[in-house]
Parts: sequence; C-alpha cells; structure tokens
Amino acid sequence: MKHADGIVLAAGDGKRMRAPLPKVAHVLLGRPMILWSLDALRQAGFQRAVAVVSPRHGVVHEMLNDYNDRHLEFTVCQTFQNQPLGTGDAARQGFLGLQHDNAHLSLAGRTLVVVTGDTPLLTPTTLHRFVSFHRDGGYAVSVLAFHTNIPVGYGRVLLDSKGHFFAIREEKDCTDEEREVKLCHSGIMCIEATEAERLLGSLNRNNAAQEYYLTDVPAIAKEICSDRTEPVGVFRAREGQEFEGVNTQEQLARAASVLQQRVLAVHMAHGVRFEAPHLCYVEPEVTFGEGVVVEPFVCLRGQVHIPAGTRVKSGTGIVACPQFAE
Repeated sequence: MKHADGIVLAAGDGKRMRAPLPKVAHVLLGRPMILWSLDALRQAGFQRAVAVVSPRHGVVHEMLNDYNDRHLEFTVCQTFQNQPLGTGDAARQGFLGLQHDNAHLSLAGRTLVVVTGDTPLLTPTTLHRFVSFHRDGGYAVSVLAFHTNIPVGYGRVLLDSKGHFFAIREEKDCTDEEREVKLCHSGIMCIEATEAERLLGSLNRNNAAQEYYLTDVPAIAKEICSDRTEPVGVFRAREGQEFEGVNTQEQLARAASVLQQRVLAVHMAHGVRFEAPHLCYVEPEVTFGEGVVVEPFVCLRGQVHIPAGTRVKSGTGIVACPQFAE
C-alpha cells in the first residue's frame, strides 16, 4: 500500500500468559505471534513498518531480524519502549523510529497505521479497506471499530447524537451506561503523518492507569484538527473475530484454531482433500501438489511439500527445518 507505514506495538510482557516468553513471541502454527501481524501488513502492500519492542526481549529482536532477512521487499525496523508508559507512548516511539530511519521521506501524504502485535487474526483485506476508508474521507485520524454482543475487555467507541465520533473510553474508565455500548475499538488506528507529532505529543496521563492512551488521540484530533471537515472517521469492520487479542493460553489456542481453519480452507479450495480437517495440524509453509488426500491425525510442520497424487496416511508426522522453537 503506497505511502502507508505500519507501527506494531509489541513491547508488552504478557504476564497473563504465565510463561517466560514475551507475549508476541508465543507461537501459533509454527509462526511467532508478532509475525502474523507483520504478514498482514506485508500482504496488504505495506513496504515498511516499525516494531516497538522492549529492550529486555532479545528473542523478539532475533525474530524480527530473521524476518527482515527473509522478506527483503518489506523492511521492519525496531525501536524501544524503555518504560511501560502506555500505548500512546509506544505509538510515539514508533513514529520517532520511522522518522529516524526514513528521514529523507516527506511526511506529506503518508499515513501511519498502528496495529498491535497480539492480534494474529487480522487480515490484509481489512487493513487495505481501512486505509482506503481513511484516505477517501480525508480524516486526520480513523479508528477501526467493530460490534460485539460481549464487549468485555474492549475500549468503547462513543458516538454523538449525529452518529459522529465522540470518544473512545477504556473499559476501566467507563460509566455503567458506557459499558453497555457494543461498538468497540479494535486497537487499530490510522493517523496522518503530518498530524502525528502534535497529536501524540498532546497526550496526558489523566486516567485510571496513569498511562498515555493511544485511544485519546481521536478526541484530541477533534479539538486541534478543526480545519478538516470531519477530523475523525469510524470504520466499522465486517468481522469482529479478527480483533480478538491474545492475552492468555486459552486465547492463544483459540486463535491458533481459527488460523488453522483458514490455512486448510485455502488448500481445500485448491483441491486438497482432508478427510477430517479438524483432526489435522498443517502449518502455513506447507505446500501440496494436485490430488493429495490427507487422512486424520496428520501433523505437517515447516516447509514441507507433499507431491501430487500422495495419500498421507493417518498418524503421519513430518517436520522440516523448524525456524522457531518454543
């Protein structure tokens, strides 16, 4: 996607995972969580992104370096959030990192797309549609929202009486009435690069968590970007499942199950027959020739290729060049 830069927020520890790995380093279908977010940006046509990581998470740094080595057409730089001061501070560090690494580029006409490293179900199609919506509307800031009947844990997107954006309220700061709102923020936002410095620089920590909230940026845009007809856009996604974050091992397993269904659906659309798809494990790097039949209880890991006409018998397990170990 021309003139769009990704900022991936990935500095959190993920204490609720109850594991020694940083959250975004946990693996789904053989691929670390943060790489699913980066793949969505890359496949949407982005040419560069910055990952905001903790200096304590060396394993994440190694994963990103390896990713750069394998995808030369998509550059990922790294910048640090040295103190956990909130998503707004992390986004600002990301913006500064992009500026530092691309000082020769003008900010005019560029769009920053902030995503989180713990939403592996995000699709490139949704990213592309969101950025197009933002640009077509001429907004300073756009928020990606979705409806859910169970909004617990999400920030609420509040609209005024005319249906225009009013505010995003973090759940811990909501009134009882606001908690009943079903329109939720995905954690994904577009910010015009020319507005980013003053918007992110205007954040404060006057909230329950004493953090800089990225979700305060749209409300600030309404105040200081009044030269625009409509400073803030609200894009309503078709499918809320894409924005389910991963904070626990149960959520990790649920996300992996959804990704597995997607991977198998692509192969079945190309003629691979899975006799019991819910009883197979197939990683995204696996490829198949024509006319392949896969019996139940098959496990295929890494860059495995199954030749045309093969029947993969029940109980087969093939592992090829695993790149990441848990």
